[in-house]
Amino acid sequence: SNRLELFRRLPSDLRRYRHYIYNLNRYYGSVLAFVQQERLHWKDAVPSSDPPYRNPEDYRILYSDWPYGVERDVQHLVVWTKYLLEEDEETGDLTTQARACIEAFVKRTFCGEDGVPRDQLVWFRNWKSLKSVHAL
Repeated sequence: SNRLELFRRLPSDLRRYRHYIYNLNRYYGSVLAFVQQERLHWKDAVPSSDPPYRNPEDYRILYSDWPYGVERDVQHLVVWTKYLLEEDEETGDLTTQARACIEAFVKRTFCGEDGVPRDQLVWFRNWKSLKSVHAL
């Protein structure tokens, strides 16, 4: 339904998350600096000229440091990208072409021969208003 604002963290997790973000800002100057330097190990966030999801230097797949309050057996991964995904200017939602590109990447990366069955995997892109790191 694309209603990501309905995802929530447990209140105790949310308090720890906000404290964590506060300390990251104090120590690194921003959450972006921490994520880029410590988690992604990117010197810069300049993408290559390759199409999205074709150059492994342009994206990283990490477990979420702060997953939403979902069932314990659900894994929450984050695909960080150096490039912006194409959006509809009026709605802010992904274009059909961007969705198709992401779907192909998801199938290729996570649903191969020994991967997750496609019907057991859900992907979403955070809306700009919900992102904690806007530049990536």
